[in-house]
Amino acid sequence: MSNVKTRSSADFFCLQGFKPIESGDFNLFREYEGPARLIELTATLSVNWAFASSGCYKIVMDYLCSVWFFENGTCFCIQNKRGKYHSLKELVDFLYDLSVRAGLTGLKINFLDEVLLPDFTSVEGYDIHAAYDENLSEYVYRPANLLDLEGKNNQNKRTCINKFSKIDNLSFAELTPENFKYCFAVEERWCETQDCPACEASCGCAKKSLETMEVIFNPIIHHGMLAFMDNLPVAYGIWEKKENGIVFLYFAKSILDNFAIYFYYILVKKYLRDAEYINVGADMGIAGLRHFKGHLSEHEVWKNYFCTYQRNGKL
Repeated sequence: MSNVKTRSSADFFCLQGFKPIESGDFNLFREYEGPARLIELTATLSVNWAFASSGCYKIVMDYLCSVWFFENGTCFCIQNKRGKYHSLKELVDFLYDLSVRAGLTGLKINFLDEVLLPDFTSVEGYDIHAAYDENLSEYVYRPANLLDLEGKNNQNKRTCINKFSKIDNLSFAELTPENFKYCFAVEERWCETQDCPACEASCGCAKKSLETMEVIFNPIIHHGMLAFMDNLPVAYGIWEKKENGIVFLYFAKSILDNFAIYFYYILVKKYLRDAEYINVGADMGIAGLRHFKGHLSEHEVWKNYFCTYQRNGKL
């Protein structure tokens, strides 16, 4: 979340031709996704959550350069249409000078997949520190593992699925623009149980993000599922499947206790069996979310790296 302290930096970048990220920028951001594995690099996530950190962008040297203003610092995200990042020095020089003029202590580039580190850590003339943010690293599952009910490790999953599979008044429906309103019905009921300021402070208001999702929702690109109990909406999920076989699950919300495990199971069984990976994003350091994602199934964690740059006088 951005705050007053970061506002002056955001204002500076806007004066340099950076534009606030809005829903109308969705198609442009899709052009620059490349073969992304991280959900943070998708156009959908970038556009939906730009409001939470005053995200803005500019095309520089054929790169889409977005800048994000968080309480713990300002960082850039760098993308191009090819997904390759050779000869970065000129771009890093430009962004470094811009960052210094903005009053920042150096340049930070975030949202880097591990496979890109050799390109971003070999820029000459800088002392470069690379690390990953555990709170932003992403949980990734194989469909077969989410559907697996065998063994001691899946005992809780079996119990939950058996419980809900016996409930006759549960039903599921495909999400469409016409029934998208039911997503908001779930959000509103979920919000009734939350402390609004605390919830928003963690990563931003999910309901506000969902409002943008409704604007950009395209059935050719996005897909979703609704769950109903007694014809009342109780859960929803929204995802996108890429050509590289990765499914990015952008939203998954339930208002029934322990229903999320069953919801994921049905979602995969009905729609996502043929995916190679299902990326459900990071836990944002939220204890409950970390426990759920870490215990849902066997999984991988794709690390979300960042690099910080300081000039070393050897340009």
